[in-house]
Amino acid sequence: LMARIVSRREQFRIDYQNEHLPALFCKQESDADFSSALSQVNNGLLERVVSTARLTLLIACEQLKDESLIQAVKKQAEKGVRIYLLLGDKDANKVAIDTLSGRCLIRTGVSQQGALVLVDHTTTQAEGLLLMSGQPLVSADQPSWGIQLERQQIDDSFRSFCKLFWENSNEEYLQQNQQQSSVQHPDG
Repeated sequence: LMARIVSRREQFRIDYQNEHLPALFCKQESDADFSSALSQVNNGLLERVVSTARLTLLIACEQLKDESLIQAVKKQAEKGVRIYLLLGDKDANKVAIDTLSGRCLIRTGVSQQGALVLVDHTTTQAEGLLLMSGQPLVSADQPSWGIQLERQQIDDSFRSFCKLFWENSNEEYLQQNQQQSSVQHPDG
């Protein structure tokens, strides 16, 4: 025979009002604490990274508005560095396009979260930086969490950049302030 199990009905009343509990939560800047794995990237660091480019510079971001960063990119372009900019909305990037078109290959129309900067990606001195937001590219006083990319991550990011740059953008700027519909990469 199967015996029936009867549940016990008990209540426990404990008053924790006078108990000292350790602090489980601490105040922080955002909803996640990346400080152990990521570093704060500000406009000054981005300018230094841009200024190290010798052969190529690839930047993907929603908006490039910070004047000092735009001037740093322009300076590198005038030194002969090949610069590729993948930006979001063309109207939001008018200043950057006006300043850099004709010096850099600029494509627009790809909405993005965060930002990617690749410097001399094919060399042994390759450097890659991935930002959680594009704020440092918009305003000098707005830092973002960022991480330095390893060699394999740089290669993977380069391939992703190329796909978005050549296939997903809708307008390009080859000559000063002259937009045209983007064309596919000549090698397909």
